Amino acid sequence: ACLNDVPGDHRFKVSGHFATAQGGGKSGNMQAITTSAFGVDTGAMFWFFDPRNPEILVKVVDGCALNQKFWVFYSATTNVGFTLDVTDTVSGVHKAYTNADVHAATPVQDVVALPCTNAPS
Repeated sequence: ACLNDVPGDHRFKVSGHFATAQGGGKSGNMQAITTSAFGVDTGAMFWFFDPRNPEILVKVVDGCALNQKFWVFYSATTNVGFTLDVTDTVSGVHKAYTNADVHAATPVQDVVALPCTNAPS
């Protein structure tokens, strides 16, 4: 999924991979659920096993005026192991988040995730 900083810029690339030993073991790439029909372009949902069952909600927040950072927040309703990758396509900076398999995912509020380009001094 590509998330916007400003409408239409697709600045943040979000992707990921999941793997679990549960249920005989499964793995694969996270699949994005299109949210643009709802007017959501700074966040996305992802599924692992069934498109009708979202596993992760992720959003990127512009915190540049407060601390010269873009913030990454996500909440996952799963105990499946995963790696979530967020890349700023302008700066090239990448951040990865992980959850261990068979561990209830903890919500993340990373308020120092990615540096702002052209941030106020």
